Amino acid sequence: MTGVVAINICKGNIIYNTNYPFLMYYDGQTNIRDAILSQEELKLWMMKNVISLDLYAYCELRYITYINDQQNHEDVNFGKIPISDIISINDAFDNIYHEALVEMFNTVDVSLLKSNYGLTKTTILNGIRQSLYNHNISANEFISIVEEKLNKY
Repeated sequence: MTGVVAINICKGNIIYNTNYPFLMYYDGQTNIRDAILSQEELKLWMMKNVISLDLYAYCELRYITYINDQQNHEDVNFGKIPISDIISINDAFDNIYHEALVEMFNTVDVSLLKSNYGLTKTTILNGIRQSLYNHNISANEFISIVEEKLNKY
């Protein structure tokens, strides 16, 4: 079997890779989800272009597989994978953490928040937690990383 997979990154009807779909060859043997998840170039593109506070919980990868077997039978399948299944919240940490700080406090400088405004670690943590909640991101592990990071200031 041989085939090709066409991939778009979408939120509702909005397609983020507007110039063309990502294409990858597909052997038809490997689990399609695993084959897609192994595409490092695709992950890098998503980290740069769609991993954000606003999009993380709502974007998905939509794909179409075109497979041709030895008897020349064609098979076409459609599928979706949430972005959060491709890029973990921990991998998206820097993007989301900085955006949450800006959204809640208009700065990414935590030391400024503590020294100039007297905000406590708990207040900053709760602000980030609220920002995640506002964007439908559930992330207990993410909050643990933020706590560790805040302890350094």
